[in-house]
Amino acid sequence: MFCSRTPFFMAAFLFCSALASGCAIMNKDNRLVLNSLDEAMQGSAIIDSTAGKIAAAPVALPVGMAAGVIDMAVVTPARATVPAGKDTVEYLWENPQGSDLRQAMLFIPKVVATPVLFISDWAVRSIFTTKF
Repeated sequence: MFCSRTPFFMAAFLFCSALASGCAIMNKDNRLVLNSLDEAMQGSAIIDSTAGKIAAAPVALPVGMAAGVIDMAVVTPARATVPAGKDTVEYLWENPQGSDLRQAMLFIPKVVATPVLFISDWAVRSIFTTKF
């Protein structure tokens, strides 16, 4: 029974590793809160000694995890909103081609496609590493 599950778990692990390697939170430029926390701790007496690191671990671990979650769940998606909106406007609404009749016929499909394109672009920019 164990042998039959091993390939599945290995495949799932490899798939998750591949997704995590391109994850936006893995890019240092996308970790604003965690970077501020790191900069605040640099040069501190706590960080300079091993005993200080051990003493600070019960506080530093939950604070660091909370900073990572805030970066991942709030900051990065918020930063992805403006570029996703610009992409949506650029792809669907700027520089219309064709006659006025053609643009009138494409109006409803463009209106329907706007939230779909925005949400997909926003999700990709929020999850995977992109330039803002």
